[in-house]
Amino acid sequence: MYILSEARFETCIQKSRFIACASPIEDMDAARTYILSLRREFHDATHVCSAYICGQTMHSNDDGEPPQTAGRPILEQIQYAAIDKVCICVVRYFGGIQLGIGGLIRAYGNCAKNVLLQAKKARKITMRLYTVCYPYALSGAFAGWLRRHVVFLKETYGTDVSVLIAVEDPDIETQIMEQSKGRAVVTFIREQARLVPIEDPDPHLS
Repeated sequence: MYILSEARFETCIQKSRFIACASPIEDMDAARTYILSLRREFHDATHVCSAYICGQTMHSNDDGEPPQTAGRPILEQIQYAAIDKVCICVVRYFGGIQLGIGGLIRAYGNCAKNVLLQAKKARKITMRLYTVCYPYALSGAFAGWLRRHVVFLKETYGTDVSVLIAVEDPDIETQIMEQSKGRAVVTFIREQARLVPIEDPDPHLS
């Protein structure tokens, strides 16, 4: 899964203010840029702890908190939620009360979990693009069937009807030939990745 846009979550724990920020990233440079932007925005914060995952690359930073109490819990929440290409920073303004090792792990982990709950998520699907040309005689039942099974991107009317379609089903060529009784001409163009918004499918994140 992926997140579509930046999300934020804020809470207060034992007088410390925590602000969790999550953003989609394309690579490590984007993650570093995002972390730097938050350090500038919250320049007076006590800590700006972070973690990110981008493909096989992952990184976490405790930013002055005791080792493994901040960055790692954030990273673990990203892994548990199975989100890719995301960077999470949790900003802390110390409120004067020590949370202890366990308290810090829970605080940073819960902040990361909750900001992911706030984020709008998507899954990546691979769409196959085709052109389909068919005679006007098929504009009734065949065209209706086609509209129910694919996404129409463009229609052109000339000697025949020509439509640009997108579909996930790799078997669509066979189906089109069957439905048109061999009268439609199907031409594969290319595959195209697309993000599709989804509801959070993980009940453990609710």
